[in-house]
Amino acid sequence: TLAFSVTITLMSLRNTVTRLRAGELPASSPLSRFTATYLRANWVAATSIPGVAKQTPVKETTLLLDAYLQALGVFETSAQLGATTGDLSHYIFGSGNADVARALSLSRLQTEELYQQLSLLDGSLPATAPQIIPARYRDAYPELKSKLSTLKKSIITSKALLASAPDIIGLGNRRKYAVLFQNNMELRATGGFIGSFGIMSFENGKLYDLAI
Repeated sequence: TLAFSVTITLMSLRNTVTRLRAGELPASSPLSRFTATYLRANWVAATSIPGVAKQTPVKETTLLLDAYLQALGVFETSAQLGATTGDLSHYIFGSGNADVARALSLSRLQTEELYQQLSLLDGSLPATAPQIIPARYRDAYPELKSKLSTLKKSIITSKALLASAPDIIGLGNRRKYAVLFQNNMELRATGGFIGSFGIMSFENGKLYDLAI
């Protein structure tokens, strides 16, 4: 069982690094979380001998195992947030049914949880790559570390947008917006020549008309 857990965790780690470098979000499967948790528990038991836990390779392995478990939590929360905002977008711009107020509240909670998880993960990882990481993956460490900061900034923007969303989409009333379509091949002070425009109309959180 321990060998199985090590194998699954290493395969999952390799897949995680590959997908993150490609700009994709890895999935957090129950198997990955179970094997990583099992491996972490066995590692703590195996390194509980006095003096062993203070060895640098042991400390770095413990740090990376903890960071991996935190990362799995980030992937899981991201998937939940994606599902919530997907349902919300489908309702606002499509024909689906949803409790908009509840979906917005849930997405704000999930966004806050995701930001906290990213902050904890970013804070737990050192600035430079631990020496225990294989040389072929060490170059990817600063890149992935930098992406954590970028993700946190994106989450801050999302939090601000979700806080304003009820008013923007006219939840409980109506909102109407003029949308200007500008041609950037004919530059103007606002960005381009305005060749046409649209009127977007929202009512109780749903886009019910877009006239061009």
